[in-house]
Amino acid sequence: DLSAMLELQRTQNVRADEASFHASSAIILGLSIAAVVLVVALAIFGHRLIAEESRMAEEGRQSDEEHRSIVESSPDAIVVTDVENRVTVANQSAADLFGFASISEMIGLDMIEFVAPDERPRALEAMRRRLALEEPVSLNVEYRLKRRDGFEFHGAASNAVLLDPKGHPRGMTRIIRDVSKRKQFEHELTHQATHDE
Repeated sequence: DLSAMLELQRTQNVRADEASFHASSAIILGLSIAAVVLVVALAIFGHRLIAEESRMAEEGRQSDEEHRSIVESSPDAIVVTDVENRVTVANQSAADLFGFASISEMIGLDMIEFVAPDERPRALEAMRRRLALEEPVSLNVEYRLKRRDGFEFHGAASNAVLLDPKGHPRGMTRIIRDVSKRKQFEHELTHQATHDE
């Protein structure tokens, strides 16, 4: 009977080991399947994320091209400055208006140099107000401006502050138009009106 009991005990131990082995195998199989599902899900999500990033990058490139096309084709001078008032971007119309052969000659220059000396305090105060966000946008503000060769002319500038993602000023964009002909015409009309009586 002792040997039968030992045999029974050994059989039960083998069955318990087999059951434990099968349970472990089932757990490992379940974990393996879960890992495969997770990897597939991550691959699908990653593919979608890459596709979405690629689509957004393409839209960004198209938007950049559209903006560049607008700036380059504008008959008005367009100038972007940093918060130190240094030119960072300009179009050829700006270079032409201020007497430069190329845009690159303007990059890094202080925009205040393009304002007639007696108009500079007013221009600097307006810039201070814009960068302080007291008056972030101004439209058609007239100044006497100055070309590279010192020739002065009347210009109208529309200005807007550029903000960084945190809402802090990072510079300004300016659209400038030569209004000398209009000012001359207004002067002539005023002169005629006062001398025709």
